[in-house]
Amino acid sequence: MSKAVKALGYTLVAIGIILLIYAFTIGALHGHMGACANAKCTAHKWDASAYSAIIGWFLILIGPALIFGEAPELVKQKVREGGGEA
Repeated sequence: MSKAVKALGYTLVAIGIILLIYAFTIGALHGHMGACANAKCTAHKWDASAYSAIIGWFLILIGPALIFGEAPELVKQKVREGGGEA
C-alpha cells in the first residue's frame, strides 16, 4: 500500500469526522428533534447538516479501508466461496 493512499485514507477520516461534528452541532443548535405530526412540519426536509452527516459517515467508512488496505477475513472468504448466505 503506497503512502499516498494511506494519506488519502487519513484525510478522508479527518474530513468525515469534521462533517459529522458539523452535522451534530447544527442539529443541536437548530433543534431538529425528529418528525412532527402536522402538515407544515419541516423536520422531513433535507438540509446541509443531513447531507454532511451522510457524507461524513461514508468517508469514515471508506478511510480505514484505504489506510489498512485489506478487507476483513470473513469478507474475503465469502468472495472466494462465491457469495453464499451471510
